[in-house]
Amino acid sequence: MTTILIFYIIAAKFVYSKFKMAEIKKEEDKITRRRFLDYLLVGSILVTFGAVVGAALNFIYPPKKEGGAEAAEKLEVGPTSDLPEGKAKPVIFENKNVMVIHVKEGFFAVDMKCTHLGCMVEWEEKTLVLKCPCHAAFFDYKGNVISGPAPRALPTYRVEIMSDKIYLVGT
Repeated sequence: MTTILIFYIIAAKFVYSKFKMAEIKKEEDKITRRRFLDYLLVGSILVTFGAVVGAALNFIYPPKKEGGAEAAEKLEVGPTSDLPEGKAKPVIFENKNVMVIHVKEGFFAVDMKCTHLGCMVEWEEKTLVLKCPCHAAFFDYKGNVISGPAPRALPTYRVEIMSDKIYLVGT
């Protein structure tokens, strides 16, 4: 990055010296081809430099989520009557695929991405387990590994029931 910056500085000095020489000579007030190309070169250097600086600043100081820590995301999944016991419903929450599951113990939400190789797990209603179709990893409704090559449990999400509606709450 430093070499690019040095190149831009040298090019800008070269173009600036050309402009100074053109001002001293004042042969014509018309824009010649050479002067037009000089303007074009300086303009492209400035635009490129601005884009690089803008991207660097955006990386160093990323935009903050409005509201700070209090602005945790909350998603209404639906009424509790729409998800009977033994069923599961896939939803997208915080840009992730999440499975909301209703079992006898209550409502649970787990990430659908298998911790082995990232395949999407599926809910098995008969056995009440999550199954990875790629390499036969099995997880319980809380996301814990039952069997298979998965190295760790599935990430979980907090579920709240308010006024007979299911909500996923972010952290």
